[in-house]
Amino acid sequence: MSSYSISLIFTYCLLDGVHWTWGQPPKPTIRAITSPVINKGGNVTIRCESRISEVLFRLSKAEDKKYTEKDVDGYVADFIIINAKDEDGGDYYCNYYETREYVSWSHNSDYLIVKIIDLLKPEISWEKDPDDEREHRITCTAPEPPEEYRVIRFFLHKNKSQFKDLNTKEWSLKVTFPVSASDPAIYKCSYVLDVLQTPQHHIESPLSDPLQPTKEDKDAKDGDEDGLHGVWTYMIPVISAVCAILILILVVIIVCYFSRKRKTSQDTINNSVLPINDQMATEKEATYASVDEMKNSNVDVVMQKADNDDDDDDDGGGGGGITYATLNMEALSMKKVSSSSPVESSLYAAVRR
Repeated sequence: MSSYSISLIFTYCLLDGVHWTWGQPPKPTIRAITSPVINKGGNVTIRCESRISEVLFRLSKAEDKKYTEKDVDGYVADFIIINAKDEDGGDYYCNYYETREYVSWSHNSDYLIVKIIDLLKPEISWEKDPDDEREHRITCTAPEPPEEYRVIRFFLHKNKSQFKDLNTKEWSLKVTFPVSASDPAIYKCSYVLDVLQTPQHHIESPLSDPLQPTKEDKDAKDGDEDGLHGVWTYMIPVISAVCAILILILVVIIVCYFSRKRKTSQDTINNSVLPINDQMATEKEATYASVDEMKNSNVDVVMQKADNDDDDDDDGGGGGGITYATLNMEALSMKKVSSSSPVESSLYAAVRR
């Protein structure tokens, strides 16, 4: 076999992928797209690549021993970190396992250091141009970046779209944009950092708060009115609750007052009936006692008269004695007198009452 044929066979094997049947396969390569330094909330792709196709890649993190696997038919596996958080930063490495030959895992790749930074939004302000009243000046100021970054550019956004951009001079943290004073637009700004570890990789900061220069005074007034409206919105439910409680207390007091008054009236009626009955009973007893006394006095008078008549008869020789009939007639006449006396009328009056 000629050397030319051997070279062709060797080239074909390299293109098809070398199958390692002894020892560990060579380590893969690892890198970040576009940069291992990303802003918090951003996305980053970690790419692992081998010289053998149809392998199972494993991406591991050195700090917590976590790993993610991906089976591919080719030579490359991409692992994407979405909405990066602080805990996503750290040292990553990858290795692979050849699924066709079932040999051991490959050597580990080099470490890839992923950094998650939290860029602060810039400050935005404006002022009137002292030299030209037709223009305003909008100033965008970036916070001090870490040592491995530098501010290289600022962007001015007008009504949610990029409007102007300015490169910084000697990595300055502040730039000024001239804008038209008659344009009632809403402006925001942002800045761009250059990562020194990865040249040509830029990270853009979050947007600043919105600013509308020609409406600032009106917005301040509207803000005061909104604050007053918010206070009243909070106070109205409180005042309503207090009034409802007071009304409830008033109703309870009125109900208690009328209940007590009704009970007092009923007690007064019950107490007033008893003395009337007692008084009627007392008057009846007095009436009966006066009648009995009158009867007794009449009987005494009759008896005394009878005694006197007996004495007279004794003195006169016994010719004029009082008979039973005479005594009986006098008793009846006395009874007739007593029956027509005021005592009897008073008795009937008492009974009628």
